[in-house]
Amino acid sequence: MAKTEAEIKAWLTSLEAERLDQSYKRPPVKYQPEIIYREKKINNQVRDRIMYHAGRYAEGARDLEAIDGHRKATRILKKEEK
Repeated sequence: MAKTEAEIKAWLTSLEAERLDQSYKRPPVKYQPEIIYREKKINNQVRDRIMYHAGRYAEGARDLEAIDGHRKATRILKKEEK
């Protein structure tokens, strides 16, 4: 199949752009949610423990502490949305 000069030039230009691409040096920014804790009853140490177990639940752990942490973290975050 014969290619026109314009198609060949476009193909070579795209190859050159790919060769010079340096986007790998700037990895995509991951979403970091900003969470503001307004509930005064939970101190930082207790909140951190809840979030730790909720994270374990998210990764697949299904022991009682992980399930409880997930349930409590869901409640805390739902209160924040209101």
